[in-house]
Amino acid sequence: MFVTRPIEGASHRALNGWDYFTHRYPEKVPDHSSGDLACDSYDLYKEDVKLLKRMKAQAYRLSIAWSRILPKGRLTGGIDENGIKYYNNLINELKANGIEPYVTIFHWDVPQTLEDEYGGFLSRRIVEDYKNYAELLFQRFGDRVKFWITLNQPYSLASKGYGDGSYPPGRCTGCEFGGDSGTEPYIAPSFVYYPPGFRQILNYIKKQYGNPLTYITENGIGDLDMGNLTLPNALADNGRIQNHCSHISCLKCSIE
Repeated sequence: MFVTRPIEGASHRALNGWDYFTHRYPEKVPDHSSGDLACDSYDLYKEDVKLLKRMKAQAYRLSIAWSRILPKGRLTGGIDENGIKYYNNLINELKANGIEPYVTIFHWDVPQTLEDEYGGFLSRRIVEDYKNYAELLFQRFGDRVKFWITLNQPYSLASKGYGDGSYPPGRCTGCEFGGDSGTEPYIAPSFVYYPPGFRQILNYIKKQYGNPLTYITENGIGDLDMGNLTLPNALADNGRIQNHCSHISCLKCSIE
């Protein structure tokens, strides 16, 4: 799995929230890097695919940069056909090498124009813009892409973008840009992280779309390894065990 900015870099596309955030707050990144160039997969995608094939990879999860496709964040602002061409080339290269693309539609990179105009995910207006963006991707790439991830880790976006301000848009109680850590994380898309919300969204997909084949990715919790836990103590992780058990239980209820 790869996030667009640390892999593609920021060249040849409009700004998104991460561009603005890392340039304004370089101290938020441990090595103060901006990701402007990153791994330069934009220019080196063929070499990347060669490496994947050498590793005998059968699938590759990539994320599409919203602002590379729609520089203004919405259809009325125009489509960047160069961005479409780049992802067409990448998808075709993967398919030609027997590698199945799994495409993430949104990976925390709200176009900066939408942040400036109406506050991104704090506004219901983003629903229509996201829908139009997603439908455009289905139209242009859906003949080859059969597996789609809608929102990457919505809880992380909600808690870090609007709870403690460590991710863009950098909002929280006491943050420079303002915010309310007690309410805004629940306005942003955090709902599906919690087991009852997880169950409800699965039920909605099941009933609304005729029970399609659905894959669940990255459903877990991650902790920073501080190197201060012994292996037995790390394995005796009741919080993580409960997290997985509650999600699997709700998944089972949805299936039944």
